[in-house]
Amino acid sequence: MKHYILITAFCLLCSFSCSIQDATPISYKSLNVYQADSIIVLYNSNNSFKNDAHKFWTIKDTTKWKNISGFFEYMLTDNEKYGISFMIKNFNGLKELSSRKDGTIKLLKLYSNIKVLEDPFISNLDTLSSPLHLRYIELLLANDTFISQLNDIQKDSLYFYLSEKASEKRKNPLVYQGYLLLDMSKSKRIKAMSDYFTIIYTPLRQEITAYIRDEVSSWVIFESTMDVLNNYNVILIDSASRTYNCHSYAWNISEGGATCWIDYGGINLSKYWTNDLYSSATQGNNYGYTRVYYSGDHSALSSYGTSYYTSKWGEGPLVRHAPTTVPASYTTNRTYYYAPAIIGPAYITLGNTYIYRIFPHIAEYANATYHWNFCDEEKGGYIVSSAADSVAIFFNQGGTFQISCSIENSQGTIVYSAFFEPLREYL
Repeated sequence: MKHYILITAFCLLCSFSCSIQDATPISYKSLNVYQADSIIVLYNSNNSFKNDAHKFWTIKDTTKWKNISGFFEYMLTDNEKYGISFMIKNFNGLKELSSRKDGTIKLLKLYSNIKVLEDPFISNLDTLSSPLHLRYIELLLANDTFISQLNDIQKDSLYFYLSEKASEKRKNPLVYQGYLLLDMSKSKRIKAMSDYFTIIYTPLRQEITAYIRDEVSSWVIFESTMDVLNNYNVILIDSASRTYNCHSYAWNISEGGATCWIDYGGINLSKYWTNDLYSSATQGNNYGYTRVYYSGDHSALSSYGTSYYTSKWGEGPLVRHAPTTVPASYTTNRTYYYAPAIIGPAYITLGNTYIYRIFPHIAEYANATYHWNFCDEEKGGYIVSSAADSVAIFFNQGGTFQISCSIENSQGTIVYSAFFEPLREYL
């Protein structure tokens, strides 16, 4: 019975995904669910998310607060610790809660009374025991802002409850498989289970640190995906996954790379646009995908000819969205990165030789080789000569033909091909 319900839930999610493969937006009615015995109540009245989410109001009983939907925002960042810190700093309710002397004690009391789920019933998605709700409270309690409110005895209690919950979650893989287990020792180390380090490479063979991560349960995939669909005007491309993130999708997987998780890590991600294939320089001839980097540590793909982006939201789903329809932590400040383009005269006259160049000239700073080609089935011209970053072509017959430049890395692999079509006069 348990397996049947779980499979049914996952099939329902798959049907949602399939129904929008034609890029038709789907709206979902938000849930209005109040848990009478819970301090934090999931509530969303207008199917939208605002930056003032996480407001906590004192009701008659000061141990109860009301929470506007949006608690899952930490999951949409590439680093949950950063995500929860951003929310504490920027969301009014959490700022208020973190400033209260009794804030951490109230959360700890709530947390100690939460029962870990044993059965994957869809009706439990809106309880505090669901994986995303429980992890949200754990991340708050594990944050230095809240820990600093505790004395040594209270910290011992916190470590005890976190370890106890971690042990209980391990016994329920159908619900918590792949879940980030907050099993904290007194040194406050958070242990991510079953992740291991690996190395991948940029197009021009610079090393990138990446991680192979276990997938979460179907339960968590369903909950994570629906939280995004219920709160953002986006188009679902693929369901939530813990195995890859926005950086990996935009810079690696989209070019055929292995499924993995890439942290920004200072210079780690920036290797893609530093002495490598991509750069912020453009001549306007760039076709295909443009990589977009948000200053809040998020990457997206922008396809030529469309105003929408495609990006993976943390451990959440892969979605198509408007440039500014993103979680608040990403910000809307963006930098665009392009692959090289061919520049030169678009209109030519017959009987002349014209020079075309690859821009930027990446072979100046990277171990790359160019291969020029002039597709000329009508014998309308030929390559006179070619250099590292340029080619000279003589045109003697009218028509439209294609110039291409393939870029080869140090391993002999063609990593990119740029194209350009000049227009020639007809006789």
